[in-house]
Amino acid sequence: MRPAKAAATLVFGGDVMLGRSCAPNIESGMDPFAGIGSVLRGVSFAAANLECTISSLGDSASRYAFRAPARSAQLLRRSGFHAMGLANNHALDFGAVALHDCAASLSREKIEPVGVKTSSGNACAPSFFSVRGGKKIALLAISDVGPAAGSEIAAASDRVRLSDAIASARSRANLVVCLVHWGIENSANVTDKQRELARWLVNRGVDLVVGSHPQCVQPLDFYHGCPIAYSLGNLVFDGAPSVASWNRGALLEIGLNENAQTSASRLVPLILEDGFPRIDAAMESNTSETSKAFAVGK
Repeated sequence: MRPAKAAATLVFGGDVMLGRSCAPNIESGMDPFAGIGSVLRGVSFAAANLECTISSLGDSASRYAFRAPARSAQLLRRSGFHAMGLANNHALDFGAVALHDCAASLSREKIEPVGVKTSSGNACAPSFFSVRGGKKIALLAISDVGPAAGSEIAAASDRVRLSDAIASARSRANLVVCLVHWGIENSANVTDKQRELARWLVNRGVDLVVGSHPQCVQPLDFYHGCPIAYSLGNLVFDGAPSVASWNRGALLEIGLNENAQTSASRLVPLILEDGFPRIDAAMESNTSETSKAFAVGK
């Protein structure tokens, strides 16, 4: 059940990888997000981490380079996504030319690419979105895995630019959200480095931290009243049917009240089948304790 009495509803997901064995299913007409349509439908804002490149450009010698079908951007739009974080260790799988082609493909579908270098040269720059009730949210995306500061994507190590970007976001938005690619793959344990970065972000003015990369769900934590979802696991991802945690993820649904405070939330548990998610109804019915009252934002 959606958070009650919310003026606006925000939804965040984990890693979205639309390439490899997911690609032929998408090209045949399958919708990878059909199983979570009831959550995405009608929300004020939805975002996730795009763990692949939507582009035919560039080359890669890596076996772990993920290229998504051309229609993927259209599918993301039709499914209800408003933004995708591109700051991750697969953003440059096919080089900068493919990364920027991917960002352009998203932009053509009215999906904001976040965490990638813009014409101004600042990958850390926040993007702004108006939601119901006349409120504005700011979204940043950074990576603590892969390319370092000064590359084509926003790096967590670029603390000076990142601090300035958060200050800019704080001055213009009611709620500041940061997508962070971090942690250790296939580990449900939060690292000290993750905790340090999360608290640094909150201390600088971020209201909500949403993590990805570990390929499994990690704990939901709070710092100074601000929720930190260390990892929402996989949203769309093929690969490891024998690894139970790989095939489980979560959506974080946040209710925003008239004062732009996060008034309620819920974690929607997911099961991945052939890489595509569906709601785990059995687990959801037993997780009412994950719904909590928050008071963050301005």
